[in-house]
Amino acid sequence: MLIRCYIVALMWRLSDESLENLILDSLAVAKFIGTDPWDPRPPSASSFRNFRHLVKSSIGSGEVMLQVTLHLLDAKIQFRQGAMIDPVFRRISSLP
Repeated sequence: MLIRCYIVALMWRLSDESLENLILDSLAVAKFIGTDPWDPRPPSASSFRNFRHLVKSSIGSGEVMLQVTLHLLDAKIQFRQGAMIDPVFRRISSLP
């Protein structure tokens, strides 16, 4: 499960906290990693952080992305990394 979480975080360039929130907010991501978003509760941001440090110290994130990309190419799937960006709302005093 943590490997799938790690891949999701790499693909969308998510922080540990953003990944935890995404799993809780997205049924599709929760199903991909193999958990129900509420029962049992998915791994926490600190669990992701510990796992990410373990992977980086063992094999490096570049090797993981290379293997994921190669598997996707074998399946004839094109892949580009993306980013999930939160919208920003703020009250303005006057319009220009």
